[in-house]
Amino acid sequence: ATATLPQASSDSHRELERQNRHMVMTAALPAPPPPPPANEEQSPTSSQPTFIEQWLLEERAKYPQRSKREHTEYFFTKQCLFPRYIPQAAMCSVDPILHLISHHVKESDRETSSDATIPEHRTALDDLREVVSLCSTYKSRSLLNRDEFHFKRAMMLKEKQRLEQSADSANGTNLPTKQQSTTSSPTQPPYHVEYTPLALQENFLLAKIHGANYNLCLANAVCPDRTRRLLTCWKSLHPQRVEMMEQGGVEEFICLEERQAVERCIGLAVQRGMKDILG
Repeated sequence: ATATLPQASSDSHRELERQNRHMVMTAALPAPPPPPPANEEQSPTSSQPTFIEQWLLEERAKYPQRSKREHTEYFFTKQCLFPRYIPQAAMCSVDPILHLISHHVKESDRETSSDATIPEHRTALDDLREVVSLCSTYKSRSLLNRDEFHFKRAMMLKEKQRLEQSADSANGTNLPTKQQSTTSSPTQPPYHVEYTPLALQENFLLAKIHGANYNLCLANAVCPDRTRRLLTCWKSLHPQRVEMMEQGGVEEFICLEERQAVERCIGLAVQRGMKDILG
């Protein structure tokens, strides 16, 4: 019996050493990355990350020194055809061409097929249809995100009203009938594989970015040289200088000469289009 005690002691010692080595090796392993933030607007049954979250995970793996906020800013910056620090007031106005499109370019004409027959005599209206087709991707992205934003906001307001009505009912008071019907339920929720899972704020931001992309695409297709000079002027400005001009309330003077040149060119293009329409 006494001969087995040293063996038991030796086995216990070896087991203790093995556990200590395991603890040291485990402590040396890097901590797993944190999971992506939960999306308030995402379905609770969905476990797949959104395309933005997936992109952020990949970027964080490639550039771990950047913060999550820097990665997010970089993602939305990459969506822009223009420097993101340029304010809305400094953007060129394309209202004349948008008006012409809305009144004289049919929805069926806005996406031309690649094998469509090219007319022998092209008119300014034919050129306009081609421009709209080239830029339709940005408009589609903007509208999809806008629909998602409006739907999600309507559902949030509806839920807020429901909670308020429940609280009033519990307190023995009732809301007026007019106030109860202020938020109407959307007829059918939109669905898009990329945009539906996003948060309301992300849909709003993407709608604004792609709306501005669409306008800039129209300007570039109609007046490429002048739009290129405007973009060059924007990119030459330091973000801090732009911020100072915004704080001073003079942001409309950012690249004013280049912007007005684009707007004059667009006006002339619309005039040519109207001549073709009116004969």
